[in-house]
Amino acid sequence: MSTLTQEDRQLLVEAAFAAVNHGMQLEVSDLLNALPWLIEDMEDRAMSGAVLLWSIGKAGQALESLAGLDSAHALLLRAMITHGPSGELAGQDAHAAPDQSMTKPQGSEKWQQLKH
Repeated sequence: MSTLTQEDRQLLVEAAFAAVNHGMQLEVSDLLNALPWLIEDMEDRAMSGAVLLWSIGKAGQALESLAGLDSAHALLLRAMITHGPSGELAGQDAHAAPDQSMTKPQGSEKWQQLKH
């Protein structure tokens, strides 16, 4: 059995992100399971996993994978998952019509910090 090179591992992670764009949820799930062997850095692995989970509709699991991370990138990603790019709450069906009463938490102190 041979060890994967850094380039091979990176290509597999990139393939996971490409699979999201092609609706290949099973393949994304398989590659998510392989992330511990593909990405050595714990925060990079958690962030990549969170984006992939969020992309296949698993916002709750995405937020769980960010638990304990407090970097600026993690806080921003957590806010995006929680409130979405257009203000919808996490876990809302991506194909459902957005609730018009939902708005971005403009008054939120953390949101204001992340916007700047």
